[in-house]
Amino acid sequence: MESIRVDATLLQQFIGHTVRIIAQVKQVTGNSFVAESNGTVQFTSEADTNELIQGHWYEIVGIVQKDLSIVALQWFDFGENFNASAATKLVEVVHRLPELYYSKD
Repeated sequence: MESIRVDATLLQQFIGHTVRIIAQVKQVTGNSFVAESNGTVQFTSEADTNELIQGHWYEIVGIVQKDLSIVALQWFDFGENFNASAATKLVEVVHRLPELYYSKD
């Protein structure tokens, strides 16, 4: 499954696409959660979100919805010590050189 690395500032460009986003979980409620990734992002999931830990950083793979929320398909825990500025730079590089990272089809 191809996924495009994004942050909150790029969601509008990828509605309906599978994306990969590194974000810090701020709040978990039922089957939804809110996280920070160069802006606030709302997530929903059919999976059990009780395993998500507030304050931890995750790489989340999901599909961007029309309301710019993301339906999370899977996530990977990076723990609570993560360099957010490095994640922002990674997103910038991916979109500066898209031919190396994803097809624009």
